[in-house]
Amino acid sequence: MILPANILVVDDESGPRESLRMILKDRHNVRLAENGPEALRMIREEAPDLVFLDIRMPGMEGTEVLRQIKQIAPGVEVAMITAYAGVPSAQRAMRLGAMDYLTKPFGVAEVEAVVERAIAKRHEQKDEQLLLRQFSETIAQLSQELAHARAGGSTADDGAVLRGLTSAHSSIENHLNEVLRLSSIGEVAAEVAHDMNNFLSTILFRIELMLLNLNQSGHVELSTLESGLQQIAMAARDGGEALKRISGLDGSRPYQPDEWVNVNEVLRESGPLSEGRVTDPERHRIVWELAEVPDIQGSAAGLRTVFTNLIINSHHAIPGEGEIRVRSFVEDGQVVAQISDNGVGMSEETLARLAEPFFTTKGEQGTGLGLTVAHKVVAQHQGEISFQSAPGKGTTVTIRLPITQSPPATEAPRRSVLVVDDQEGMIKITTEVLQLHGFEVVSSASPHEALEKVREAVAAGAPGPAVVITDLRMPDMVGTDLAARIKQLSPQTRIVLLSAYLEETHAADNPSIDVAISKPFDLVELAQLVDELIEPGS
Repeated sequence: MILPANILVVDDESGPRESLRMILKDRHNVRLAENGPEALRMIREEAPDLVFLDIRMPGMEGTEVLRQIKQIAPGVEVAMITAYAGVPSAQRAMRLGAMDYLTKPFGVAEVEAVVERAIAKRHEQKDEQLLLRQFSETIAQLSQELAHARAGGSTADDGAVLRGLTSAHSSIENHLNEVLRLSSIGEVAAEVAHDMNNFLSTILFRIELMLLNLNQSGHVELSTLESGLQQIAMAARDGGEALKRISGLDGSRPYQPDEWVNVNEVLRESGPLSEGRVTDPERHRIVWELAEVPDIQGSAAGLRTVFTNLIINSHHAIPGEGEIRVRSFVEDGQVVAQISDNGVGMSEETLARLAEPFFTTKGEQGTGLGLTVAHKVVAQHQGEISFQSAPGKGTTVTIRLPITQSPPATEAPRRSVLVVDDQEGMIKITTEVLQLHGFEVVSSASPHEALEKVREAVAAGAPGPAVVITDLRMPDMVGTDLAARIKQLSPQTRIVLLSAYLEETHAADNPSIDVAISKPFDLVELAQLVDELIEPGS
């Protein structure tokens, strides 16, 4: 049974427009538009589930209307209408994001089949959005459950940690099963499913290491928790970026090169992230040869995805003991990253097909999408990717990324947060939850040190942090005094005061305090509050 849908029919000819209305009106809510500008206005007012869009219209071609629809409402499905099957304009429309096309004259069964596919895709999108929310909540919950253990010393309470890790492991396994379904809804979704499989496998791998440590020794060392949770948080953030590619959660353009990135840092981070997809990663020694390179304009999440996929491929290409060499250097005005292995290598025929979606040499274990994603991300960075390989000679992948103007020394992150607390454990867990939600976090256990950080930034001509989160009771300065001094230096900085003794502070009457929160507090709600302070309405 086809569920009801909101459908917009756009055609300058009344005949096809009315035909579609008659076919659809008994089971769906149908609106009509005679031209592109009228359709775009209607979509801005209320986004439909599906648009039937004529390709050839006077004034504004259907392909241009399609392009603007995808900017206004990326999740709306579009089926093109054409009088000529397979014409170049129809093919271009498919590349721009159309899900299907109808050829005039069309029949009732054809129209209903398109509607059914569109509704199914819309439900998939909603499932993906729910998956992302649940995924973020699972990681945030794990972070909270480990907070007390990490704040308490070098070891953790085994019962609390075991419950938290086991619960998270089970939840993420369920997410992984859901992700595997995405491969059935098109090339882009399959690419995202491929990357999400890598991210979730990394998280499961880290949780399993912590569980193994707990089962063998009866407790989890603080260092193991810290490194594991850092990898989990990074994989979770990158997984969120991947899901945005098909969910259209915030209208953003994932993997766009819009931040300053150090390629060496991203390469270093990609090594551990690859381990979750490799059976015995310790068999392959990674040799790091990283020269000093300048920061570039890029996407850390996108480049991490590329490097992680390439390192995974190198692991898979080495049948026994082997070596993976990771290099970076500057050449001809570009930052160059190279990943080499002494594995089985590839033939010229295989090399010629590496950019093809779904082409793989791994059999059932491969999806053929890792290198497709790599090509797309590198192209977004205006870079180049090349492969040098021969059977039995190993493989070298070279990525060249352009060096743009160096970031100004005074530049401060737009979503910068300064966390001040004399308890190291609270700093760590607050920092990681905020980073999980996409903030740039600097921390300090000393109010005087924190004040000096703000003073130095302002003296250098940079804005102060967007938000300061400070504890009230600290040994050498109370939080209200710190807030007042920061406001003098950086009036636009928003101050969040945390305390179990708010009734003693009269925080509501303190002009230096923007928000006061009682302890204990929910870390996820704190992150949402910081988001609202930085971007009201978010």
